[in-house]
Amino acid sequence: MQSQQVLLHTSLKVKKNNFHSIASIFSTISAAVIHCVTEHILWRDYTAVHSEEEKSVLNLMREVQLVTSNVSGSSALRVAM
Repeated sequence: MQSQQVLLHTSLKVKKNNFHSIASIFSTISAAVIHCVTEHILWRDYTAVHSEEEKSVLNLMREVQLVTSNVSGSSALRVAM
């Protein structure tokens, strides 16, 4: 039930001055490249990132923040309380 709430109440947050560049990167990155980067991170193999697309995914991970609200037991809800 909490997983469903997370999916329904999660949004992305970026700085206003970076929005257009981040949006264009999002539109060019494929799901396969994102999966590849997450596999590298899962196995803590940070040296395996080679392509420009993979570097773009890592940049997105630094620039984009996840924001959750109204999710029972989440850190955001505890802070709000």
